[in-house]
Amino acid sequence: MVGRLKRLWARMSLRVRLVAGLALVAAVALPPILVFAVGGEGGICGSERDSFACYDRYLGDVVRSEGGEAAMAELARLRDESGYVLSNCHQLAHAVGHAALTHYKTVDTASKHGSYV
Repeated sequence: MVGRLKRLWARMSLRVRLVAGLALVAAVALPPILVFAVGGEGGICGSERDSFACYDRYLGDVVRSEGGEAAMAELARLRDESGYVLSNCHQLAHAVGHAALTHYKTVDTASKHGSYV
């Protein structure tokens, strides 16, 4: 079994291996380990401005309605407006990736709809 997995891994492109590795890390890290910021600026989540679950839901909705690129662009916008989002940007990017994988069904397709934040 291990040998078969090694052969499969060796045949994957670097891009697919990177995305697969990130997906594995995200899966292990759920529920995410949060870095809490002092304060917060409201924004999308209003009274839940320091709620990871709120931003996770919101960005997942953006993935489903507008696509992965739009969700990453929205994350970048939120990052520039909110200290909470800035301090949790890495984990929120993983949440977008998880939602994109669920939405697009394959790692290869999901990775084509991503961007750097």
